Amino acid sequence: MVVWLIMMGRELSWGRVFFDPVAIGSDGPAFPSIHEIWYGSFVYPILTVIVFCTLIGLWRNFEWEHMKSKLCISMIDGSLLIAAAIASQLVFERNVILLLQPYSQLLEELSELIVYWCMISILVTNGFRRK
Repeated sequence: MVVWLIMMGRELSWGRVFFDPVAIGSDGPAFPSIHEIWYGSFVYPILTVIVFCTLIGLWRNFEWEHMKSKLCISMIDGSLLIAAAIASQLVFERNVILLLQPYSQLLEELSELIVYWCMISILVTNGFRRK
């Protein structure tokens, strides 16, 4: 749940998309910097505390030895999730492949959509498994 909430916050640029655009260019609207909004200085410290508390909670309460029997990730979902996440963050966002540069924004969003779809598929698959 924490991962999903962080991903949602990141996708909405920590709420900056709800502010008026500061400029409109060929790539669309540009929103204020995280440092220009009133709560901007609190975002990353709060995220650090949330991630730290989540990791401590997992470390103290999660039954790691039973994880393999409880969690089922298909090879397709796992491979697609990893490939799409890498493509989104390391290839399309940074315009590594110059031939695809005109389509980089579209491909980045498409690869993020694939990541979200794989995460939903993993959750649905595991939700329907009964012990």
